[in-house]
Amino acid sequence: MDASADYPAILLQGASLFPHQLLPLHLFEPRYRRMTEEALAGDRRFAVGESVEAPEGAEGAGAWATLGRIVTHQALPDGRHLVLLEGEVRLKVAALAKRRPYPLLRAERREDGPDGPMDHIATARTLAAVERLLGEAAQGQEPATLLPRLQQLAAGHPGRFADAVAGHLVGDAALRARLLACTDPSRRLGWLQDFLGRLEIERGLGPGGTDFDPRLN
Repeated sequence: MDASADYPAILLQGASLFPHQLLPLHLFEPRYRRMTEEALAGDRRFAVGESVEAPEGAEGAGAWATLGRIVTHQALPDGRHLVLLEGEVRLKVAALAKRRPYPLLRAERREDGPDGPMDHIATARTLAAVERLLGEAAQGQEPATLLPRLQQLAAGHPGRFADAVAGHLVGDAALRARLLACTDPSRRLGWLQDFLGRLEIERGLGPGGTDFDPRLN
């Protein structure tokens, strides 16, 4: 287990990032504009964490976050930034070390445990469900781009594949939190199979509210 370190972070309400998920961000707050500029001048990395209310109404951070890397960036004339962040590794948050000039999370990196002996079967079944659901979705650029990425990850990295599916296709906040806090690829794949199986049943029953959205979250 790695020792704790401090990571610059953007804290969001109702949004999260998984390893191997692509997350588009529009950064306009002065603190996050500064953070982005410093990241671009350094290793291009910052974390995405959960914004929670701390004692006395101060801003706090949730228990888990994800360190990401800027893969594309556009600076706007008024100082705002458009970035595409790719998640890299989970962070177990110990504390919000600083709030100014931008948040710093004191956290430990948490790598995945080993793949299980049956993960290749679970991955194949999960991918088949994803292909069916995306095939039934309205045709568009995002589903067409997403599916090849998921297929590539499924070919050799069950844990990475599970994270990408969770990040892009799971909208339920409670399930996202449970998946983000889990470093066992076999367990994540099992939860995703259950989730996608329920979605297929719901879609087969007709229109109704589901948590499936074939867009980049």
